[in-house]
Amino acid sequence: MVKLASLVALLYVSMATGAAAVQDTASDATSLKSAVAEFNRTASANPVGKTQLALTEAEVVAAIRGWIPEKTPGVTADVFEQFQEIAESQTLPDGAELSSCTGWSGYRGYRFQVWWIDLSIKTGDHSGYTFRIRDQKISSRKMSQEELAEDKQ
Repeated sequence: MVKLASLVALLYVSMATGAAAVQDTASDATSLKSAVAEFNRTASANPVGKTQLALTEAEVVAAIRGWIPEKTPGVTADVFEQFQEIAESQTLPDGAELSSCTGWSGYRGYRFQVWWIDLSIKTGDHSGYTFRIRDQKISSRKMSQEELAEDKQ
């Protein structure tokens, strides 16, 4: 009975050590889980972001898997495959980041409040590609003549 207890204890220690090693290896890369958590912390302090649903890993993965590259001008097969690898591995490559945008203006003389969530990756030393994960349009208003004049500058 003592031998069985010792064997169980040894097995438990081996499993615990193996789990720690896996966690250490995973923490060396940027996991999608940690990137999403950091994005949500930042978004919760944003005047627009704090009113929106939190981003989830599942949403990021679904957006990437549901991407129809033929409907995206300029996307290369290599870039598409890099994003598919993010969805499969749930790990972001070096230099990748989640970001947000809360507004844009000028289109047909309107100012828009939006909640766009983008995932950007590096494709070279001075190049990259950004894929929109969420495209939430919140409101719009006609721009004043002063705003239109400023926008043209």
